[in-house]
Amino acid sequence: RPCEIVFIILIVSRPFVVVAVLTEAWAMANALFTIELCAFAIITLYLSYYFGRWRKQPVFVTVVHTLGWYIPLLLVGVLPVDIASTFFAYSNRTKILQNSSATFRQPVVFTDVITLDIFWHFVYWTSQFLTWFLLPIMNSYSYSGEFTIMRKVRSAVIDNAIYYGSFCIIFVCILVYLLVKRTVPLSSVSLKVLLITTSNTWGLFLTIIFLGYGLVEVPRSAWRAGSPTTRLRLAYFQLSKRYLEYVEDEEDLRHLLQRVREMDMAVLVEHPLRPNLNIIIKKAAEPILPPASAGEVKPYHSSTSLTSEYRRTLGRSNDEDDDRSKDLDRASHITPKALTALHKRLKIAQHQYQRAQALYTCAVISAAWLEDVEANWKSGPCQFQRGPTPVSMQSETSGYFGFSHSSPALRRLEWYWKCCLRRILLRLIGFCLSVMSALVVWSECTFFVRRPVLSVVAVTFQRQAEHANFDAIAVFSFVALGYLSFCVYFTVYRLRLFNFYRLVPNHHTDVRTLIFFGALLCRLTPSLCLNFLCLAQMDSHLLPRTAQTPVEVVASDSSATNLSLQYTAEMQLRTLQSNATYSVFSPPHVFETAYTKFMGHLDVVTFIADGFNIYFPILVVVFCLCTYFRLASRLLHCLGIPQLLDSDLTEKTRPLGAASDGDCIAEQTVADGKLILDRERALGNLQRHRERTNRPATDQLEYFTRAKLQGRFNPAYEHDEIPGENFYYHIWSCFIFRYD
Repeated sequence: RPCEIVFIILIVSRPFVVVAVLTEAWAMANALFTIELCAFAIITLYLSYYFGRWRKQPVFVTVVHTLGWYIPLLLVGVLPVDIASTFFAYSNRTKILQNSSATFRQPVVFTDVITLDIFWHFVYWTSQFLTWFLLPIMNSYSYSGEFTIMRKVRSAVIDNAIYYGSFCIIFVCILVYLLVKRTVPLSSVSLKVLLITTSNTWGLFLTIIFLGYGLVEVPRSAWRAGSPTTRLRLAYFQLSKRYLEYVEDEEDLRHLLQRVREMDMAVLVEHPLRPNLNIIIKKAAEPILPPASAGEVKPYHSSTSLTSEYRRTLGRSNDEDDDRSKDLDRASHITPKALTALHKRLKIAQHQYQRAQALYTCAVISAAWLEDVEANWKSGPCQFQRGPTPVSMQSETSGYFGFSHSSPALRRLEWYWKCCLRRILLRLIGFCLSVMSALVVWSECTFFVRRPVLSVVAVTFQRQAEHANFDAIAVFSFVALGYLSFCVYFTVYRLRLFNFYRLVPNHHTDVRTLIFFGALLCRLTPSLCLNFLCLAQMDSHLLPRTAQTPVEVVASDSSATNLSLQYTAEMQLRTLQSNATYSVFSPPHVFETAYTKFMGHLDVVTFIADGFNIYFPILVVVFCLCTYFRLASRLLHCLGIPQLLDSDLTEKTRPLGAASDGDCIAEQTVADGKLILDRERALGNLQRHRERTNRPATDQLEYFTRAKLQGRFNPAYEHDEIPGENFYYHIWSCFIFRYD
């Protein structure tokens, strides 16, 4: 009956209605917290789309690596909320115990401790599952050369066996040591804290290295960006390196395609490994390489490869029988293992070529833009003029070259912005970031000093808490932790592991790199958050031992609902509050957040915590000094590897390409970069002129060669003077660069 159906629907849907109502009530009570989660989700989706290839990579991979990027951002974004909420909660508790009539305004981002506790449990264990299990397996799976799903999974597990085994051995050794020393009891709670501590200890050492590099390199990059000459020389240097990488990766890919061609000619259709070879041939048939010139190996096409045996069978002569026997001998050496290795190498080579091509295009764009800025800056106040668009940017949409024919007023405004205001603004930003880095290093070296408080972060928190300005605490926490995170993430972005993992913008980052950096961020961010709490002196176990106050007793209790311990602590606190000069924000007191209560403390592993106050500041300062003096670059320079040192960047009076006493190889690399950019501009002019005149390229080169011999052109040029005398110089340069 209809009434019975309606009754059953109401009974069944009642739990869902209750859950929906509770969810809506929670969202309304934590409106800004919900907005923050959504905002970070939007940022993560944009970054995932900007670096990844959503249309080509599997959906599951996109979801997993996006989640791996989303969780670290949540840790950075929610910890300031936890800090502000902790200060507000302790202030209210102190006001009640002191019978004070003072009122504290609740911070805008306040979130209750139960919500934060659930949030930290979910986020942390999800990040650990991703960084230690799922993402490493998917990393190996994505570039496996096997031909079936089960074999790919098996290969991924085997590849990570050594990785997991080494960490398991380390963990077991630490566990046995702690049990023998009787530092921790053998219980589930102690095991959980030990797992967290072991993971965070490894992440903390990585954080020290990345933070030491980022605290120096971020301000220096901003400061150098304000110098057109310095940036231009560095852009030429990078362009030359990118071009060499591009040529080498193209040659490697062509060599592999030739290898696939030889295998296709050798393996018969009835060969048992022919289906696996067809998968490789289909992969090799993707149009990645540019059209090959005469005498070069052409990209492979499945339309010809899959019927090669049929075409060889037709019309075979006696001379071809000898080739047939050679193919049979070659096919006898083909094994499943060889095909698997070839498949894996082909996938890696194709991606490396696409990545090198994208990096080369980005280097051309950057060098062309900086060259235009340098030329306009030297020419004096006038309208901004652009040089010819390089051929690599003919299909690119770039804001640098998008207003070539704008009004004179806009060109003049563009000149003042790019040549004057932008330089001053970048120098000002670089100076401010340098001050922030110095304050961070000072706080890292003094956070363990409790009286007097020397850490800048801790002093700021205490001063704002005394004035009950909890919103300012949240804002300052977000800015300070955001800068630390930016320094670490900046180092991760610049990380090059044997040129294998590299983040490339504009959808050119491979799946393996996206997964690797997602796992790395999940490993670094929890330790970075603990480091920030140390700077704020909100982790009592990493500070010198003092008499524990009742507030610390309550904070150290891992159970927020244990009312008896809280009541006892409150009674003790009332006794101590008899002194009117007592302040809850005085240095001996440590407010521990919900994040600290869940994560535990690093002093579980005693041999790590005992010297933490000594080696942590020393390592931060050491890595900052190594980065500041560029010791790694100087070491590579001594080994003969071209490195553009600070002296090469700042010597503005030396002509471009002139060898200095320090490094002639670097100067040659800079000069090569300028020649490559001139060639790109000349080819771009040649292509546009050919499109307008519809003349063959060979006829144009002969015409411009004769013009060169007759001396009918001037090396100076203006943008898009086609045809004209000034254009001949670039065509002749193009001709020389291609055949000289």
